[in-house]
Amino acid sequence: MRERKIVIRMLILAFLLGLAVVGTGKASPALTFGCDPDVTIGIAPGDPFTIYLTAFDVTDLFLAEYSLSFDPAIISTTVADIDTGDVAPYLEFLMIESVVGGEIHIVAGRPIGVKEGLSGNVQTVKITFTVLAEGNSGLYLDDVRLKDSGGTDMTIEKIIDGFFGSSEGHYDFACDATGGLQNAFAPGDTVYVAGGGFMIKAVFLDIHAVPNVEWVDGQSIGSPVLSVTVETGWKGKAPYSLPITALGVPPGSEYDIVVDLNQDGLYDAANDGVDDVLVRPGFTVLTVPEFPFGMSVIMLLAPIIPLAYLWRLRRKVTKQ
Repeated sequence: MRERKIVIRMLILAFLLGLAVVGTGKASPALTFGCDPDVTIGIAPGDPFTIYLTAFDVTDLFLAEYSLSFDPAIISTTVADIDTGDVAPYLEFLMIESVVGGEIHIVAGRPIGVKEGLSGNVQTVKITFTVLAEGNSGLYLDDVRLKDSGGTDMTIEKIIDGFFGSSEGHYDFACDATGGLQNAFAPGDTVYVAGGGFMIKAVFLDIHAVPNVEWVDGQSIGSPVLSVTVETGWKGKAPYSLPITALGVPPGSEYDIVVDLNQDGLYDAANDGVDDVLVRPGFTVLTVPEFPFGMSVIMLLAPIIPLAYLWRLRRKVTKQ
């Protein structure tokens, strides 16, 4: 009887150990954070445009911290052009830690003395950019941290980067099936492409997904991971707006999207499109996270330990 109680206790201990490995901590609800609007096109050099960095459908947002990077040769901003939101609810306290080259680091939160967070679609900051030159630029969010009023890190399910395209330049970007900008895809997701401003001169064009590189005029497009040919219906009309086009399901990695207008396999900066010519990837397909080896061993051994003890106990009884 005593031995049975020991075995039962060990089984319970193994079960609790499994729970500890998986984790039972309370987590904040998953949410979406990013640029609003996510795509801005058709703005001429010298003109301004504004975006809001917004937490969507959030509950109890108290503090936000993140960096935003962009191409400083195409668009610019200054400390004076960065402010709190202007549509409630918005975080009232703002600290701009730096605006250096093409990167801004921002901390925004509730005022001193306030203990409650904000809920709904909460604007964390308002940024006005000035267009410097024709072209396009990504607006990339990094190191995003959101906290509730208890100081707990919130789980961010989706981050929405931004995209800017000038009034006369051509552009393309990865998107979802509705044309909404999307720079991160889960394994198995279909990647779509949209764009515009292309001065086409042929009935067909090629779209490629290629491993991320920094692009220079005239370089080879290389060996695409995915490719699709689009019939433009060209009849001497330009510029051409690329319809939302399914590119396919690439494996986990970082990619650029290249629109090859004359289908020659070379990048022509004056006519072809690349979603990001710099070192940043145009889009990323996430890899499936592996379960840590150490945890796998613990989960495997947890139920075996009491069974081994029971087997040993039975052998001892048999010998007696």
